[in-house]
Amino acid sequence: MKKLFNLLLLFVCITHIPTYAQTGADEEGSIVDNSGVVEEGRDEPVDLIEEIDAATFYRDQAISEVYDFLAAEIASKREDWESAKEHYDALLERNSDPKVLERRIRLDLEAGSIADALPLIQKLVIQNPYNLANYNLLAQAYLLTGDLEYAARTYNNLVVMIYLTNEGVVEPSPYFAILKKLHEFEIPLEEQLTLFKKMAALEEHDTFPLVLLAGFLIDNLRFDEAEGYLERALQLDPSNPKIYALYTYIYWNEGEPEKSIELLEEAYNKYQDPEIGLELANTLIANFEYEEAYQRLIPLMILTNEDPAVFEKFIGMAYVMGNYDNIKEMLQLRLDQPEILTRAILNLFYFSEILGNSENLLKVLPEIENPTPEYAEALYTIKAKIALAEGDYAQFNHYFDQIAQLEIFDAPSLLLKRLLMLQELEEYDLLDQVLVEEAALLPAVESSYLAFLRSMSALYHQDYNEMAEILQEEIRNNPQDPIAYNALGFSLIEIDPKNAKVALPFISKANLMAPGRDFIQDSLAWAYYMLGDLDRAYKYIVQAYHQNKDPEIIAHYIVILDAIGERQKAEDLYHRFNLFFGNSDAKEVLIENVEWINE
Repeated sequence: MKKLFNLLLLFVCITHIPTYAQTGADEEGSIVDNSGVVEEGRDEPVDLIEEIDAATFYRDQAISEVYDFLAAEIASKREDWESAKEHYDALLERNSDPKVLERRIRLDLEAGSIADALPLIQKLVIQNPYNLANYNLLAQAYLLTGDLEYAARTYNNLVVMIYLTNEGVVEPSPYFAILKKLHEFEIPLEEQLTLFKKMAALEEHDTFPLVLLAGFLIDNLRFDEAEGYLERALQLDPSNPKIYALYTYIYWNEGEPEKSIELLEEAYNKYQDPEIGLELANTLIANFEYEEAYQRLIPLMILTNEDPAVFEKFIGMAYVMGNYDNIKEMLQLRLDQPEILTRAILNLFYFSEILGNSENLLKVLPEIENPTPEYAEALYTIKAKIALAEGDYAQFNHYFDQIAQLEIFDAPSLLLKRLLMLQELEEYDLLDQVLVEEAALLPAVESSYLAFLRSMSALYHQDYNEMAEILQEEIRNNPQDPIAYNALGFSLIEIDPKNAKVALPFISKANLMAPGRDFIQDSLAWAYYMLGDLDRAYKYIVQAYHQNKDPEIIAHYIVILDAIGERQKAEDLYHRFNLFFGNSDAKEVLIENVEWINE
């Protein structure tokens, strides 16, 4: 009976030979029960490998192929990988069926044997060199075996094939998918860079690998190397806005924003690309050229039909220029677009903080029913600041009670927010009172902020010894606190510029702990200016200015520009400073240090 059953099975298989290498979607249950068959009258499964007479199956090639295929499939189901490979290899020696080859490759991949799979994948690609999936598999195999040279070549060929298949139009770039795959495989950054360098050298059309490489290099401050890739990218596609954005970043970090503006103006005039136009406006804003940025954004709003990204910047510049009626009307029209509205309003908050005129926000913000807690908190914050500026302390406290009810902040965070607002508006008597009243909460507030607030209060009250003691105690307790070191150094200079030599080591140490922070670089610049080291003063003030357009930083920049003989540049910057910060306390610095301002 057993022999008869096996012969019947053989007959069925031979009858359906064309089906033996079907895709995985058809293979389940179509050939045999992979775990075995149950003989009539027996409870034990019959193992086909043991029971079927191999000699019977090997009488001709067709039968032997069926035998090897069945044996390989059953061995795979039983996770007998070596046996499965042996039978698949026997099949492939006689017939290089691509479906069988794919199954054989899958065994190696599932076992993590990428190196063993590689020659088989190469064979699969040779069989059908136009199959994109196989080409992609080959590139990944090279990548995972560490052969970055051939991985780059294969990926490059794959990208070319994708573009040919899609008539030259593919969005996003195929290289983006490659980058995602590198992250998925957790390829080390240096290997990613090496791969993209090799692909960039082969690429003749797509700027993606060049732009990506430039971005990597810029992040690592390798600007000269990055420029080489950007120049090549410009040759391939001179209208690509991302190239100009990266050039802008390089020039900005090198302290040459004028070169950024010149490059972007030239590109925008040539290509009229709104994305380049927006990058130009952003650069003008970052360079404190608010008037010019506003004029650039007006036609851009029309050209882009008020694109949200353009609208966000336009609203900010309209606020800077005092165009309040227009702002309120435009915001009202977007009440049904909460995401766009929120981004625009956040930009308004940003510029109101820079200009120090938060009270004007109440003229432009629309009335919103059931505002989000974040929006309500922002409104209460503005109203609290206005009340404090007007000396209405009861209303000031009332608005902070309203903020507390929103449950956005925990108690220590809300206390810190309140204290910092008091310090900003120089309400030091009230600040000292709150510190006493809220003593129980103070241990939960970061000590560096408390030391800063207490020391600034002591400085305001001209109790210089107490100020120094507060900051020195914080340094002893938290020797890695850059805020305390910087505050001590800068305060010593504020007390008497002759203290600059004593102050400099404290500020330098703060810079080592928190390199690149604008307020520390500003302190360094001012210390070097007081010591007469104008080269270093200029170096640090440029870095601080490019990060932050705080009135005090701008004032220090004007003073140092004038000191190094750049009077025209200093006068141009002073014109803008006076327009937007004419009532700022920072103007006293200019009056004290720049002679022609008093003329």
